[in-house]
Amino acid sequence: MEFNKTCENPMLICGIELIKEKDTPERRETLFKELTEASFIVGGFPDREPVTGDDGELHITEGTNVRFPMLSNPQNQPFVVAFTDKYEFDKWQPKEKLYPFKISFGELAMTVLAKNSKGVGSPALGIVINPFGSDLVLPKESVAKLAGPVLAKMQQEARAKKEEQQ
Repeated sequence: MEFNKTCENPMLICGIELIKEKDTPERRETLFKELTEASFIVGGFPDREPVTGDDGELHITEGTNVRFPMLSNPQNQPFVVAFTDKYEFDKWQPKEKLYPFKISFGELAMTVLAKNSKGVGSPALGIVINPFGSDLVLPKESVAKLAGPVLAKMQQEARAKKEEQQ
């Protein structure tokens, strides 16, 4: 996850629009591939004000905790919110200052699927991508299915990195 970074996903946006126009197995496969390879922007509220670094960019200091808000649907069910690009991110205007974080699909999936040290999982029922635009909803079960190979690869890379450091 990277603080104050954005991304663009023109192929993913096109895939979302195509599947909304006509849902076919080929379009679904293309959309799923784009989803799992994409980076997203999520909004976060750091508990400490970001500081301007020597490079002139905003940075969060070590030890900063970040709260990621969720959106609820009309049935009051919470969903993790993600955006394909800065244009979509800027449509969200909460009352507090929202900072952008660039996040991979695997990291995004973890926010929905992971459990804390007490075994309690996220209250989120899934992910909503571009809620003020194309509004793609991924239920938790779909996130788990899509994320399986991505998370396995992330774990493998983490193990390799750890072994490399030893």
